[in-house]
Amino acid sequence: VELGGQSGLDVEAATPAPTGATDPASTLAQELISSPSYQAQRARYGARAADDGLVGRVVTLLAASGGRMHRDSVASAAGIPAARMTGVLSALRRQLNLEGYEVISIDPDQVTVLLDTALLRVQFLTGGPG
Repeated sequence: VELGGQSGLDVEAATPAPTGATDPASTLAQELISSPSYQAQRARYGARAADDGLVGRVVTLLAASGGRMHRDSVASAAGIPAARMTGVLSALRRQLNLEGYEVISIDPDQVTVLLDTALLRVQFLTGGPG
């Protein structure tokens, strides 16, 4: 009985910290940030460009949530003050939406941020649209 209680504690303590696991959403964000297409797009906007860390956090959050997340949830999880969210979304859209293709957009409900991960891969990771 004592051993069962103790092993339960050990399992709980070990569970939150998986080692060696690769997070696909985080990997996608890292690949985006390191891609030459993204770097060229970021350079194009200079001082008006969103910080790579911010882009990475938002892309990771949206990709991990299936490409949809309430803008307030994105702001909170990414550490963005709610008052700055509109400007941040504008910067992200400017950087990630190439040639009229919406990699990141706002749902018609005006509160849900959308990420098209398939389009992101095409635009930035496989050389752009054909």
